[in-house]
Amino acid sequence: MPRSDMTILTSEERKVPILTIKGGVDLHVVQNLQDEVERLRNESHSSLIINMSLVTRIDSSSIGTLIAIQDVYRKTEGTVILSGLSDAVRRVMELTNVTEFFLITSSDEEALQSLSAAS
Repeated sequence: MPRSDMTILTSEERKVPILTIKGGVDLHVVQNLQDEVERLRNESHSSLIINMSLVTRIDSSSIGTLIAIQDVYRKTEGTVILSGLSDAVRRVMELTNVTEFFLITSSDEEALQSLSAAS
């Protein structure tokens, strides 16, 4: 199986980090996602938006990683929002019945508004 072509773009809007994931997310590259999230946690960011609009495919290990990231943030009363799920991601998340574990928005702007309303 070829290695995935995932890239992670990190930006910040209103002091909230946004990870935009592009390409395929699978067992071969999921550690890169974990490393980037850990780096942001070490910078004391309590909220995180993960934009998945450019994800072309995702596997079950990646879904497990997203759940683990969510758990880490919840333990410290933080928030993780998944924004702009691509059709590929939405299908896998619905098939695995995990959509109820996440706050999901259609865009980064909607995610930022949700965080502002919760403050």
